[in-house]
Amino acid sequence: MVDDHGGSEGQAEHVHVELVLFDTRRAIARTVEKLRSLRLIGVVERADHPADTLGRVRATVLTAGDSVLTAGPEGIAPGRSIEETAELLRRQLAAGVLAHDCAGNQRAATVPANIADRMQGAGAEQQEIRRVYVLPTSFSAEKADIEFLAFCVGGAITHVQVGGRDVLVGFPRRPSTWPKSQRPVVQLIAMSDHVEVAVYSTSAVQWWRGPLKAARQQAVVSLLSVWNAPPVRLVEDSAGHGPYPAMVRGQAIALERLGQAVPSVPEDFPAAAGRSLSELGLDREAIDEFVALAASEWSAELLPRLVRLLRLPEEVASLATGELTADSLPGAVAADSTGALAQLTERRYRR
Repeated sequence: MVDDHGGSEGQAEHVHVELVLFDTRRAIARTVEKLRSLRLIGVVERADHPADTLGRVRATVLTAGDSVLTAGPEGIAPGRSIEETAELLRRQLAAGVLAHDCAGNQRAATVPANIADRMQGAGAEQQEIRRVYVLPTSFSAEKADIEFLAFCVGGAITHVQVGGRDVLVGFPRRPSTWPKSQRPVVQLIAMSDHVEVAVYSTSAVQWWRGPLKAARQQAVVSLLSVWNAPPVRLVEDSAGHGPYPAMVRGQAIALERLGQAVPSVPEDFPAAAGRSLSELGLDREAIDEFVALAASEWSAELLPRLVRLLRLPEEVASLATGELTADSLPGAVAADSTGALAQLTERRYRR
């Protein structure tokens, strides 16, 4: 079934827009202000880290055919074409602008020469993101080779003991690889707009498949859950201060919500969660709670709740956010991934 605005029922037609602003200051706020001044309907993602470093901002804008939808005095109606809108944003924000539909087809591209190189860099940027790894209770720190752990992480690490558990804080330069003897490992990422939990389970590495396949499996995450902070809604979050006529505000908000994906998990996620989390000692009730949490929206209380649910030391949350630095803790030991094998592995992943 198709609604009055060209989208299928339950999903409004839209394009994904990526902007790279020449001036990175207040990149998200200035983009929101401009899109609201154009009376567009949609959302702007809260990806503060690429916005601050490269001026990269991502938005989703509702459309009807080849035109963007606008909330005007006469109601919701098609406005400028997607190409005209991209050109307008290029000029008024001094930004490179790319627009793609849901199928990945390019609908508009306008890139000023003075930021073409930076826009290419934005797509290939490798963020140095802090990751916290909680090692299994069976891990023996006394017998550990800290440099080998740095190789597993794929970069510089600091090893500490908190709450009776061995914890690594690292900045990997490539995907981490964990042999079966070091598993299960819990990896945690926490930023102001993003929380991510990954589990490397022992069941994912099966030696009967052969050593080569098993080696490849060491980089595979057994369970992954990601939560992102809700985006800025152009109409709904304008709090009555935007340019949208009151009589069409409700209609625009309804369309805006149609353009958003409902949090969900893959069909096989509960089974995967059961296999991976049981290795951490979680019972059925805790596993079911994690599955429900994985299908929920991001919230400020999410991180401490996850730490408690996964039975991790409470200090792990502060280590993940950076509020607590590993090298400030007693007994901290630093190491880096060095040697010919490490360099060869990192070159492979940089290709």
